[in-house]
Amino acid sequence: MNDLEKLEELLSEVQKCVDKDTQIKKEQFQRGECFNVFDVLNLRTSETRTHSAFLAELLNPEGSHGCGSELLKIFLEKCGIPDFSEEDLRKAKVTTEYYIGPVDEDKKEGGRIDILIQVKNWTVVIENKIYAGDQENQILRYHNSARDKSKSKVIYLTLDGHDASEYSNGGELKAGEGYFLMSYQKDILDFIQKSEHAAIQRPIVRETLIQYENLIKELTNQDMDNQQEQEMFETMVKYPKAVAQMFKTGSERYVQWVYEKYVRREFKEFAKENDLKYEETPDLWSDVENGFYFYKPEWKDSAIFIYKVKGQAENYFSGVSNRSETFPEEFKKLKETEYRLSICDKEPDVYWPLGRGFIFINDRFVKGDASIVPAMVKGEFVKEIEDLILKILDELDELENKGIKLP
Repeated sequence: MNDLEKLEELLSEVQKCVDKDTQIKKEQFQRGECFNVFDVLNLRTSETRTHSAFLAELLNPEGSHGCGSELLKIFLEKCGIPDFSEEDLRKAKVTTEYYIGPVDEDKKEGGRIDILIQVKNWTVVIENKIYAGDQENQILRYHNSARDKSKSKVIYLTLDGHDASEYSNGGELKAGEGYFLMSYQKDILDFIQKSEHAAIQRPIVRETLIQYENLIKELTNQDMDNQQEQEMFETMVKYPKAVAQMFKTGSERYVQWVYEKYVRREFKEFAKENDLKYEETPDLWSDVENGFYFYKPEWKDSAIFIYKVKGQAENYFSGVSNRSETFPEEFKKLKETEYRLSICDKEPDVYWPLGRGFIFINDRFVKGDASIVPAMVKGEFVKEIEDLILKILDELDELENKGIKLP
């Protein structure tokens, strides 16, 4: 059996595990076990309205969960912070969107802290990142705000526990010293599971925690049934060379190949049919924020961009930006209109004068792996993006009717 035949057999066996897991998910759905209030309310990826708010409520000793300070104690232990007396924990304050003043000119002071925990002489600052990008000197600012406190800890919380960029830590701080890393994948999942045990006598709270646990597993790609996962690993062990080559090749190169085969030509045809131009940034598949864009021939500098997030080809955001090397004065005027496109949840800035927003298309495009491939092959990715472009074009036409034109 040659290498290609071994690879085909491996994929065939893995597919059996995936099919079995799909059947299990179908049965769970029929039993109502897939019901999740966070999904129903479309809140699964909202950092402020969902994750920060929910975690803060759990950590609040006076929270409606009725567990008192028990959940806060579990979390502080996860943070490596010493034990407090029951009285100290009961007096703790937990605040979301805590305002520490305006951002100064050097961007080394000020901002809004996602979650602030104040207990006795300790201050815990949590910067909560699901898919939002880093802000300039954000971690540095929060570190500076806490440095005068008796004892403090700044936590950079992300899905996978990755480090903050130099853009956020100012190049002055190091993880493990000026701030500490935590992940939903491991740390928050463990905290939630321990909280479920603590809430065993409170069924409504416990069931909500279970739903949140399932949400975390989905967002961090841990939602495959454990038994099927083990069977898949057992299969992969039988073909070590094929698996090693697959990992060596990398999912991003695979996604790139699929994009070139199933997506690029479709986008070019779409652009032609709608009197648009389609182009890609020079380093579309490099490990930086790059992407592709559409624009009308009469637009001198503007374009509708679809960008992928650094290091994750499957995470995309969109907005109107500048396709030339310099930002003309007209972009500043466009920002001053204070208009924000309906697809954008981020405020306008000099680079995205009409705002920008992450694309959560049925949550198929927000996983850090090659899970986007089926959507590309089936044409779903193309359709969703094209529908998005048409929607933005309609809004831009309405703006033009009001006298606001893109430069």
